[in-house]
Amino acid sequence: MSMSAGLDGVGLLVGLLAGALERAYNADSCS
Repeated sequence: MSMSAGLDGVGLLVGLLAGALERAYNADSCS
């Protein structure tokens, strides 16, 4: 259980980081 929960947490963090980086890159190239 702890393993799957940890993997889910990591996937969520990675997704948030990727989204933030993509937004920052898009805003930077747009302006």
